[in-house]
Amino acid sequence: MTRYRLVYFNLKVRGELIRWMFNVLGVEFEDVRIPYDEWPENSPIKPADTPFGQVPTLEIDGKMYCQLFAICRYLANKYGMSIPIKNNRLHNDTIVIVDWR
Repeated sequence: MTRYRLVYFNLKVRGELIRWMFNVLGVEFEDVRIPYDEWPENSPIKPADTPFGQVPTLEIDGKMYCQLFAICRYLANKYGMSIPIKNNRLHNDTIVIVDWR
């Protein structure tokens, strides 16, 4: 079974779309919430620990990935949330980009 670990602030902003997708899909994941006022000094993850020095990050079986839309596209494709129309990634991306706000 794939193990997911999401790291993001304890805010309903960018990381919330990923949380929402996991919950709608019924996929278990570890939700690590960093208090915003503790970033980066007292947080469990430091900017230097992430690929681009930022969160959200998603660890998949121990390998860390970042960038909100890349993570959302991955989950949509893996769990069948993307639209099965050939060459229609623009439509899928439009849905992801609009719905996170």
